Amino acid sequence: MNKISRKVAIIGLGNVGLGTAVTILNQGITDELLLIDRNVTKAEGEAWDMANAIPFFTSPSKVRVAEYKDLKDVDIICIGASAAPPEGGDRLAELKLNASIVRSIVRESIDNGFQGIFIIQSNPVDIITHEALKESGFPPHRVIGTGTLLDTGRLRQVISEICDNVDIRSVYGFMMGEHGNSQTPIWSSVRVGGKSFLKMREENPEKYAQLSLDELKFKVVNMAWEIIERKGSTAFGIGAVAARIIRCIFNDEKSVICISNYLDGEYGQKGIVASVPAIVGRNGVESIVEIDMTEEEREELNRSFYLIKEHSL
Repeated sequence: MNKISRKVAIIGLGNVGLGTAVTILNQGITDELLLIDRNVTKAEGEAWDMANAIPFFTSPSKVRVAEYKDLKDVDIICIGASAAPPEGGDRLAELKLNASIVRSIVRESIDNGFQGIFIIQSNPVDIITHEALKESGFPPHRVIGTGTLLDTGRLRQVISEICDNVDIRSVYGFMMGEHGNSQTPIWSSVRVGGKSFLKMREENPEKYAQLSLDELKFKVVNMAWEIIERKGSTAFGIGAVAARIIRCIFNDEKSVICISNYLDGEYGQKGIVASVPAIVGRNGVESIVEIDMTEEEREELNRSFYLIKEHSL
């Protein structure tokens, strides 16, 4: 990775790419942001518009339209290019077309000298990340999917609201497995201010058990489709997720976040990409974190892993 400047490229300027770009610039994460899209005229307009906003952001950054030949010294590429979200609420319906799009982008990036870290946002992100990994030939720690990090944030949001709007930063827990309908919350890991959420429900059933755990899970899993039904796509949440991963890398945070990465025996799985907690730092994924869970939770997680395997290309 380039040690002098923090340079990021975003390939695909749909809603996801634009949400990512604006978040990165607003948070001052990168020194230079490169925008690549098939529609060069649109990319120019977006770059100029973003440049107009930079004087009002937290730190000065450069943003410009680029080509694949400019990627040689880029640290991180975010790929959000994809087909339109499918009807019916199933990310797996996007698989074949998005896999082809992302493989093409990965190949062209590498052919032009890119040697940094890929962050994949295209859905179904776990399987697409695996396709990007295979196409790249990179070690797994350099090909990261956004995974269930967004869903984990949604879980924290829901728990925060239930618990009298406690500061969401005091809520901790994970959604794991497929970034899709089979993902599952690891309820035994959910903590509010360090206290078990399950224990809180047990001690205060009249307050915290108004919704069943299954209903809470459905609310989290269905949240994306509620947004898509109303505005056609998601953008800001997934943009913030990519920005969070990039911060972990550039700042060498070694934070534990729930992302898509290759499993090589962890959680009893080998040869698939799935969303699990991992330590992310300067070199990408430094290690997978295997958290404790109940047997029931492990069975649910295994069902989600199986679905990923079943649909893998």
